[in-house]
Amino acid sequence: MFKIELWQSVLSNTAIIFFMHLVISTLFQYKQLFSKRIIDTLYVIIISVSVISMFYLPIQFGEYRFDLRLIPLVFAAYRKEWGTAASTLLITTSWRYFLGGAGAVPGIIFGMILPVILTRLISILKKKRESQLTYFAVFTLAWFISDFPIIFIVPDGWSIFLEISPLRFVSTIINSLFLYVFIKQSIKQEELVEQLQFYAERDPLTGLYNRRTFINKLEEYAERADQPYLAIIDIDFFKKINDSYGHLIGDQVLKKVARLIDKATVHNKIAARYGGEEFILFFDSIQRDELIRYLEEIRNDVEQTRFTCTQGKPITGLTISIGAAPLNMNADYYRSIDLADQHLYTAKRKGRNQIHVGDE
Repeated sequence: MFKIELWQSVLSNTAIIFFMHLVISTLFQYKQLFSKRIIDTLYVIIISVSVISMFYLPIQFGEYRFDLRLIPLVFAAYRKEWGTAASTLLITTSWRYFLGGAGAVPGIIFGMILPVILTRLISILKKKRESQLTYFAVFTLAWFISDFPIIFIVPDGWSIFLEISPLRFVSTIINSLFLYVFIKQSIKQEELVEQLQFYAERDPLTGLYNRRTFINKLEEYAERADQPYLAIIDIDFFKKINDSYGHLIGDQVLKKVARLIDKATVHNKIAARYGGEEFILFFDSIQRDELIRYLEEIRNDVEQTRFTCTQGKPITGLTISIGAAPLNMNADYYRSIDLADQHLYTAKRKGRNQIHVGDE
């Protein structure tokens, strides 16, 4: 009966830990719906509730009672910033203090505060990527800090330490390693989702937004835009590059031009590959003169850049033509895109390597 009750209490703590992980994983799946401050606040609440729940479901080992509060606390300290770890620690230590009891203060100091501080320091100092071995070492050290003072604080502490520490150590390490495995799986799943999201929104060659995402962003930002403009950029005589150097070199040129477009500094800009050798830009608030200066910066950067082919020979004199027009928010966006495209062809007809900005 004693063993059944013992393992039931261990499993109750384990259930709290994995329910905590489930709730946190669910929260991070929908993190785009909330601000960082709200996410951090909910994170602190989840960890704190998990730790406090363990206070009321202790593991009974003979006449001794303990719990696995170390695992959520060290988990929070190892993976999050000081603010999150400190907030969690403040809430849980205050709750434990007001619960009272003979071992409250030593339990708070050695079982909560010191392991969290040390774990945070290790997390800051670690230079390599975390591994299962690192995780094991962190939790072993946290357990040691928590349990070793029993030898000096409690009468007959050494025999009590020898009696209780094996179960404490095994239950702490096993649960923490299981939690580590689940965390790594959740991270991999989140990275996969983010990767799929990236490829759904982005052009795989240049990394800029694709056409569909650009239109979606346009609809999102245009409603609150002040002086919106659209600009279309086309690489001059791009077909000759493909014919002369091959499509692989053509792809390298597209990628480099995309970087030049994306790096030029201006606020409130959305850049996308519109198709082939064409790129499209949206500015939600920009003066006409500022727009021209920005587009001229891009045009000049491209003209001054040396592009190289596989033989190491430079491709010089590469130029772009640009057409721009105000975005008419009262009309179909495609009409404004078509207008910018018309100004692009005006720039081409006038000799290419230039900018033509329309007023309507």
